[in-house]
Amino acid sequence: MEEANVFEGYYRIIFISFAVILIIAGLLAIWQFQSGFEYEVNNMEDQLKENTAQLETIIQVAKAGLYTIRTEAELYLENPDLLGDTPQTKYLSHNDKDNFYFLDSLPTLWQENLGNITGIGDYKKLSSTQFHHLKVSCRVGSLLKTSLENSPNSVLAYTSFDNNFVNLFPFIPSKDFHVNSAFFETFHKTYAEVYPSKNPQREIIWTEVYVDEAGNGLMVSAVIPLYESNKHVGIAGIDLTLDSLNTIIRQSQREQGEIFLVNEYQQLMAHPTLKTSDKKDIPTLSAALPSNLQEYTKKWDSLPESKLIYAENHLLMIKQVSGTPWKLVYAVKAWDIYFLILKNIGLSLIFVIFSIGGIMIVSTYYTRSRFIQPATALVRRLKNEYNNQPSLEEKLPKTWQPWFEVVKEIFSKNRELVKELEAYNQELEFKVQERTEEVMTQNEELLQNQEEISSQRDHIEIKNRELELFNEKLKGNENILKRSLTQLKENQEKIQEKNTILEQKDRLIGNSIRAALSIQSAMLPYPQRMQEILGNYFMIFKPRDVVSGDFYWLGKTGNKNILVVADCTGHGVPGALMSMIGSSILDKIVTLKQEYNPDKILESMHEEIFFALKQEETQNTNGMDMAVVCWEKTNDGYELSFAGAKRPLYFIEKGSHEVKVIKGSRRSLGGIQNKNTPFELHIFSLKTESRIYLCTDGYEDQNNPIRKKIGEKSLLNAISDIQNESLDTQKEELLDLLSKHQQESMQRDDILLMGFQL
Repeated sequence: MEEANVFEGYYRIIFISFAVILIIAGLLAIWQFQSGFEYEVNNMEDQLKENTAQLETIIQVAKAGLYTIRTEAELYLENPDLLGDTPQTKYLSHNDKDNFYFLDSLPTLWQENLGNITGIGDYKKLSSTQFHHLKVSCRVGSLLKTSLENSPNSVLAYTSFDNNFVNLFPFIPSKDFHVNSAFFETFHKTYAEVYPSKNPQREIIWTEVYVDEAGNGLMVSAVIPLYESNKHVGIAGIDLTLDSLNTIIRQSQREQGEIFLVNEYQQLMAHPTLKTSDKKDIPTLSAALPSNLQEYTKKWDSLPESKLIYAENHLLMIKQVSGTPWKLVYAVKAWDIYFLILKNIGLSLIFVIFSIGGIMIVSTYYTRSRFIQPATALVRRLKNEYNNQPSLEEKLPKTWQPWFEVVKEIFSKNRELVKELEAYNQELEFKVQERTEEVMTQNEELLQNQEEISSQRDHIEIKNRELELFNEKLKGNENILKRSLTQLKENQEKIQEKNTILEQKDRLIGNSIRAALSIQSAMLPYPQRMQEILGNYFMIFKPRDVVSGDFYWLGKTGNKNILVVADCTGHGVPGALMSMIGSSILDKIVTLKQEYNPDKILESMHEEIFFALKQEETQNTNGMDMAVVCWEKTNDGYELSFAGAKRPLYFIEKGSHEVKVIKGSRRSLGGIQNKNTPFELHIFSLKTESRIYLCTDGYEDQNNPIRKKIGEKSLLNAISDIQNESLDTQKEELLDLLSKHQQESMQRDDILLMGFQL
């Protein structure tokens, strides 16, 4: 064996090991890079969540202040007797030159706790309604201060009534700020979104960024409408400077990228470098985005939220600020993140690779000098001794020298033993040859006899085993057949007995359900009654299990007509029982108590169901969702009122092509509900020949074979497409849509959908 051959294999192992280590190091680097990237993305998401939480805290405090002001103001608007004396009005003064009134003469202590009222015209010529609104504004003046104290990021709080006056806190003298016609024109443009035409739900609206008339720089306002007997009479608002939002954004900036805040108008509300309240211009989203991302401003509203977006060598993450139309944005160059990760893992990876390489070089040298060279010399010594050739003297480590002496001694003794064995073997071979010849002759005779006997015995044994196996199979098959026949007879008798019982129960259940259907049909309004009150109408009523948990109710109180569509908990017999309870309660509320206001009907229904089912003692949660509409003929058309418990009302006004939706309140009837959440009443007018649609959720929830629902959007699109058809044709079209969608799928819920024409 040559030394070169030994080293060739060893070096191959070293090279493969080093290559494997490099591959593992590369995979480790890739894994560390991926982990580092995920860590940075999580940091981006955590930073956005932290900033969003801070902004939402500011928003919630401001909204809480506005709700408090509206609750107090509308209490006094609806109940003038509770208002009492308002001493501030004694200090009203009038500016004859510019024709406005103000409260500059309030005592100093009052000025620290109340706002200054400034309005157009002479306060002595205000109507009784306007003066009542002025007193209400004075009464809630202290709440303006409380709202600002609880919201340290706010700078102004105010109320305004009748487009005539403004109550502004902190107190600003009229020489520094007073209202005029131009002010209210700007006022209307700034707060256009809060008025009833654009805000029928009476929600808090956040304005665009604007320049404050009182000199506080760039502002954004939270504004809430004020109503008196469902009539819009004023607003209440709280102003925040953009500096307060900028403070939060600047404190949260990371070393890589920028975090900024943008509203639904793509105006920048906070930015670490571009946004301050003292600037009069209002930067937009395009100023914050790099030039190669400008096209994303056109599709800004469609970008996903709380997900990482790769865009033109940049990373974007967007998060909605709850309670506002604002979005918090984190934008960073992708390579800034990549370089940061490479910086963190690069030095350690290089150190590991060079360290492993040095260790392998040192270990290779040590292994060669201490093990491979001595082992090669030992192999040469063994080869020479085996061939009985002289061996050369070599320098060896002391630990290897005894092995060489032992090898030399073993081979010397081995050669002596070989000579002795060769002589002894020659003698044995001669004796064995003689004895072998004698034995072979005898064995040939014995083998011949033995083969004949063995052949006969084997044949007999094979036949016996075949007979035994066949007999055992016959006995086993006979026993199995006997047991199978017995079991088969017993099973047939049991099946026949159970079939008889099932047939009896099926007849009883069928009779009961048919009886229940007759009772439920009797509870529902009969067709002549429907035709008498509704006139032109259609109805799709498809119970899932013969009887239905959906039901409809029709009543008339004086000139007022009332239609109810309800979806009870469950379906089949349990749902039908609930529908009968609901129908009976409606008879009591509307027919006996003469109640026709939809919101009060729903509240009474909730109480009656809660009492009838003893839900407080039994913790029973059964109930129903319901839509109630009431209409009355007027000179110009019809006056309607609607309230819903988790069910909407759809309508198409005559002359319009749009299906409009009035959503019900997010509260069901029955069960343990939050009574502090009232049922919202919607009052509106429609022209003659307008069409109204009510339904339960059964139609839109039906599945197709891939378990996809029809959905509310598809239902509304279908109604819009067939709006010019007669109601009978609409019914056929809607049934056809349902059939094509369901195909062979089983009906999953009761279906109730009806429409009528005023």
